[in-house]
Amino acid sequence: MSTCDHIEDDLCGELAYRESGGVSVRLCWHAPSDEIFVEVRNDREDEHLVVNPPNDQALLVFHHPHALAGRVTTALATRR
Repeated sequence: MSTCDHIEDDLCGELAYRESGGVSVRLCWHAPSDEIFVEVRNDREDEHLVVNPPNDQALLVFHHPHALAGRVTTALATRR
C-alpha cells in the first residue's frame, strides 16, 4: 500500500477539516502506521495533493499546505 492509499483506508481518522473558496483540506491520522496526512482538493483547478509531513509539522501543513508542499510531500500531486 502506498502512502496515498492511507487517505481512503478505513483506519485513517479525520482529525480536522476546512473548506474555503472551492478548496478543501483534511488532516488525517493513519493509526497502524502512525502517519499524518494532509489532503488538499481544489475542484476549481482540478487538483489533488496529499502531503505526508513530519508529525510535529502536521498542523502547520494543514493551515499552509501549498507553501510547504515542496519540502514535505511524499505522496501525490496530480492534475486530473
